[in-house]
Amino acid sequence: MAKQRMTRRRWLQLTGISIAAMGLAACGDGGSDAPTPAPNAPAAGSGGEIALEVNSAGEDSRYDKERLEAPAGAKITLTFTNRSTGSKLFNWVLTQPERFLQVVNDGSAESEANGFLKPNDANVIAHTKLLKAGESDTITFDAPAPGEYPYICTTPGYFARMKGVLVVSRYKRWTPPQRWSPSLVLFYARSEPGSSASRSPSPKNEKPSTSSESVTVGRIAIYK
Repeated sequence: MAKQRMTRRRWLQLTGISIAAMGLAACGDGGSDAPTPAPNAPAAGSGGEIALEVNSAGEDSRYDKERLEAPAGAKITLTFTNRSTGSKLFNWVLTQPERFLQVVNDGSAESEANGFLKPNDANVIAHTKLLKAGESDTITFDAPAPGEYPYICTTPGYFARMKGVLVVSRYKRWTPPQRWSPSLVLFYARSEPGSSASRSPSPKNEKPSTSSESVTVGRIAIYK
């Protein structure tokens, strides 16, 4: 018996030493100043396909939508239409976060032929053509990593009012199907003798069941 007690005591001592060592190792890692690596952007097309539409708000130098949404990794097809009837020129330019002012400043030195955009600007994710009244342009691009991305019009003098944000989420938003159809599923329930399910009241003039168990069979409708 004494030998057994010593064995248990020894085992507890060894366990305590192991736990303490693990705790010290964890504390040592917590003092590291190394930044946590950022998650990789989802693979292109992994978020499915999504169609977006945005227009200028008539004669007003604004977009009719100041917020668009898409899942990360989605293949985005966006159509922009200049709904004005005058001589205003509009475009739709998606930029990296907090870089839209740089895009505007760099584009101010460019001509109308370049859409008031610096060629091959690394701060621009996607953009349409510079459109005249009544014109439309459709572009396709891959949604970037999750985050909020500004979109603006780079025509001089318009960016302060003609702006919005594309919100890229990590998960694809679930939408119910347009049509729901019922699907019948059979279910089987069995209760043991003496359970509440087997003691259901019997109609008058009917002898109680002497069966050792009760069985219920039915069906439910599941919509899908």
